[in-house]
Amino acid sequence: MAFRRIFEIEALDGGLNTRFEPDQIDETESPDCANVVYDDISVKTREGTSRINTAAVGSFPCDGLFTATYNNGNQSMVGVWDDSAYVLSGTTFVTIGSSQGLYSGGSRVDSTMYQNVLFLGQGNTPYKYNGTEYTRQGVTQPDNTVSAISGGSAGNLAGDYLYKIAFVNSYTATGDLPATAIATVNVTATGGNVLLTSIPVGVTSHGIDARKIYRTDAGGSSYKLIDTISDNTTTTYDDDIASSAAGAVADSDAGLPPNWTYVITMQERLFCVDADNNPQVLYYSNLADPYVYKSTNFILISDGDGEKITGLGIQSNSVIVYKENSVWAIYMPSTDDSTWIRIKLDAKYGAAANGAIVTFGKSQLYIGLHNQIMTSVYALQGSTREPSATNLISSNMFADDRADRVEPDIFLFQESYRKNFAGIEFKNKVFFAVTSGTGTTQNNKIFVYHFYRKRRTGKLVGGWTPFTGLNAAMFTIYNQELYYASSLSDGFLYKMFDGTYNDNSAAINSYMWTKEFGQATDDRDIEKDYRTAHFNMENTGDWDMGVSFKTDAESGNGLLTKVNLNQGGNNWGSMVWQTQALGTDVSTWGGGQVRKNAKINLINRVGKTIQFLFDNRNTADSWFKVIRGRYYYNTRGLR
Repeated sequence: MAFRRIFEIEALDGGLNTRFEPDQIDETESPDCANVVYDDISVKTREGTSRINTAAVGSFPCDGLFTATYNNGNQSMVGVWDDSAYVLSGTTFVTIGSSQGLYSGGSRVDSTMYQNVLFLGQGNTPYKYNGTEYTRQGVTQPDNTVSAISGGSAGNLAGDYLYKIAFVNSYTATGDLPATAIATVNVTATGGNVLLTSIPVGVTSHGIDARKIYRTDAGGSSYKLIDTISDNTTTTYDDDIASSAAGAVADSDAGLPPNWTYVITMQERLFCVDADNNPQVLYYSNLADPYVYKSTNFILISDGDGEKITGLGIQSNSVIVYKENSVWAIYMPSTDDSTWIRIKLDAKYGAAANGAIVTFGKSQLYIGLHNQIMTSVYALQGSTREPSATNLISSNMFADDRADRVEPDIFLFQESYRKNFAGIEFKNKVFFAVTSGTGTTQNNKIFVYHFYRKRRTGKLVGGWTPFTGLNAAMFTIYNQELYYASSLSDGFLYKMFDGTYNDNSAAINSYMWTKEFGQATDDRDIEKDYRTAHFNMENTGDWDMGVSFKTDAESGNGLLTKVNLNQGGNNWGSMVWQTQALGTDVSTWGGGQVRKNAKINLINRVGKTIQFLFDNRNTADSWFKVIRGRYYYNTRGLR
């Protein structure tokens, strides 16, 4: 005897699950989907992308894309292609003066913003950009000799004097003195002055705005400030400053920053890693001075363990140091580096790449690495605190697996190109651009994590979906919109979620398979006559979407039903009716329906499981949104 049954599909927002069989996954999940997003309980086609720059920035992939946000509220989009940096002006990238030839194409550039300045590095000399000048981050030492002669006239000086010159950049940061005196002079015992000539001038790209003159006391060895030349052009100076009027002793340890690869800002300092030459050392700048690094400003992160530092992050009040197989925290109870505590965290996996670390909410999401194999995506959660006599625990941070359901897809990520991975958080989603698939050599997919999906239970549960057809090298958020630069050798920038449903006029292949529904335990092994399905969906436009179904895991895409999503009414509101007999006032007649309950005839198909496919027919400018559904069937019996 047959019994009529109904099965409710209450939500479609569970995301991709390729780890388990299609009949074992959660009822909200999908074994195969692409180019969809989740909105509350529904699934819909993602919005499209559009090309921004009308002229390509050469035939190169992008190596760096950043947004500099200044204190006055203005923003600049800065990109690095091949060997130079560019700034976006309207729809054109303009070469930034003095940046030509500074970079090596094909190697990732990292950056951070601090004190109204954008700092950029690639493993060679790091630079800074303030919207006007593009100059070195550090303050170099003079490298030529000053000529010093006794002026011959009466003055305050008598004896043997040594001179050194220090460069000063446009942010008043003073560099190191040369190792040896660059001028010596003897003034007769009767007293006189000293004329300095050939005072060194800083190279324009070094950003030198002034020079400081330091001198010893007669016969002394400590260099004291005598005067400052407030320009970068004057090459002479007449010294008649008495030793009693000399200023402070020069800083003997005002070093240059390392040639960093990764950088981050925390507690008024820049933290960086030279991943190519010193991959187990974390360097940091002087307090509130990002241009000067003391020789003692470094922390060894488990030196000699064979692991390289692969990236940096910030969690709670700690700098997080990711290595190849482990994660460390530098807990900072204050800005005084003598109070900092180094802690190894309870995270069994390191990070694949610096670009694959993204802060979201109160956590950090990162693509994990273990023994040079990418494993999953983990959320670093928790905080650090200062140990006390009664509480010796200094960290309760741990890494929680967030991508176990897409593990097979993670294993397709290409380890050889992981340094090119890129990630960003935007509107409650995390985007990872990755190189996926054997033989692929550039980022060709974007995996999106919808981390703020709050189910009816109130529990926060994330969901994954891949975006295909997009080649993203780097992301940035500029004027509250999301952009990516191409990983192909085409020199283009694209805006995402641009309000269209095409990728720069190309079709978006948007689809979602549901799980194979086998119903409750009592019905799982019973053969069924499937009758009809009903899906609540939006009438998104005058086009067809596809709803297909198949039973018992049959191959192919099953039987297709096309559902027109026209809102109906009077041809999209084009009909009008006159409200005054001879007047001109008119009103639109009929608005149509924005939502429908579409009935799908299942044609008396028989089986034990059923599965549905929603798609936009891979057609440009068409999209769908399915909210929930149900289907009806009669039971036959055990077969």
